[in-house]
Amino acid sequence: MMTVLCLTTGLERLPQANLSFNESIKLGLDKKEIMEEIGDLYAKLDQPDQALIAYHWLTTFNPEYAEGLQKYAQVLESPCRN
Repeated sequence: MMTVLCLTTGLERLPQANLSFNESIKLGLDKKEIMEEIGDLYAKLDQPDQALIAYHWLTTFNPEYAEGLQKYAQVLESPCRN
């Protein structure tokens, strides 16, 4: 997926990653592993708002996935969100 590829290159491709991510959501991306990876990469790049979007979608499609819920909560509780 283009979003993951862009995010793995760092912040210089962030605008392209964001566009690709938004398109993926519009097209109904619902793959747990991909959405979790996107959230993890956004969190690693200190992009908590985008990470929250990814983790929100992850938990929407997989509400029983405890690790996804935990990651969502960690981003919400992170100091950069206060």
